[in-house]
Amino acid sequence: MNLRPRWIKLVLAAVACAAGTTGCFCLPLPDSVLALAAARARLLDPEAIVFQANGVNGSSVRRPGESVTLDYSFLAVDPGDPVNIWSITYDATTGTWWSGLFTGPIVGANYYDLTQVTMGETRARALLAAAGHEDTFYTWTLYKPLFAGANPIYVFTYPGKTVSIDTVTEEVTVQQYQVPGVPAGAPGDDSVSLQHIAAADVRIKEEARSAMIIWAGGRTSSGQPLETPGQTDTWDFYAMSDNGSDLATWWLTWTGTWSVHPDAGIPWGIEFQDMTSVGMDVVEAWNRVVDAGYLPPFASWQVFKPLNPNVPNPVYVFPIPGGWAIVDTVTGEVTSERNTSTDRDAWECLMDCRNGYLDCVDSCREHAPGDPECYDECSRERDACDASCLH
Repeated sequence: MNLRPRWIKLVLAAVACAAGTTGCFCLPLPDSVLALAAARARLLDPEAIVFQANGVNGSSVRRPGESVTLDYSFLAVDPGDPVNIWSITYDATTGTWWSGLFTGPIVGANYYDLTQVTMGETRARALLAAAGHEDTFYTWTLYKPLFAGANPIYVFTYPGKTVSIDTVTEEVTVQQYQVPGVPAGAPGDDSVSLQHIAAADVRIKEEARSAMIIWAGGRTSSGQPLETPGQTDTWDFYAMSDNGSDLATWWLTWTGTWSVHPDAGIPWGIEFQDMTSVGMDVVEAWNRVVDAGYLPPFASWQVFKPLNPNVPNPVYVFPIPGGWAIVDTVTGEVTSERNTSTDRDAWECLMDCRNGYLDCVDSCREHAPGDPECYDECSRERDACDASCLH
């Protein structure tokens, strides 16, 4: 990514403000931007509230050695009628606002008015520094978790950890995860999926800081079914980034080295939920499936949040004869779905498309690793296959 235009904007803004140029734009006070976004949301919908705020971190030109938020994004909704979700973005270096509309509701979101939060970004950064964490994080997010008794929190994402700050108690919590490279959960360990998802999350943030992993799956490179989760030697991931105006997607594969390829399609049947939020490893899900009477081998496994209001949490899915064994990653409940309806036939059709795409990518990696057209053709074939399943 070419950062020169952003630096030019920052330098010009700093020089203009220092000179007192009429009409110049200066970086705003961080704690004022949320209130400005809330006011803008009410212009779009008088009943709207801002329920999520995000910031992309960057370097300050006027204060060398310090970091500032350069890009903000917000989600707003009328809690009484959550059909319309407003996406609001703000470029702090140019003073540019942008807003867009998409259809809700967002499953798993807490529609809490963030203007009620008394802790501002400045205080959160101060607590972060006081706890010994540098201001080199990628992004921060402010939201109120859905579980009972939770307070609104700031979450700062670093390469290798996340740091959460409770806006009421000011408690600082650190969650470590593996940086890119060989994921800590090697085959046979008790973490076959979570460490790899965390590593994939860090890797895709090298492409776009706002990107997140929304689907993950495991298989063998030989195509042989898995007798145990530890036999997984190929991990596939699907990532997306939505900055409010442009949607970007990628396929990632880990086989000992990373392979990352942009994708031109939009995933079918998947809710855009960050899989780093999943707390259950595939090892636990596998054991629950076996305890429920579904025995290996399994051709593969995958974890994602279905775009289905009747499925409230992300799930692990294992193919079984005639259908699928499904594990709720929050409750641990094991259910199954069979190929007894058109929807189930379509589901299996989509999975055949997915497996065909992965075979195509493997072939490109082996026979034409430097040819982007090969990967593009895989994507086109996948899109056409998906479309045929749904019509």
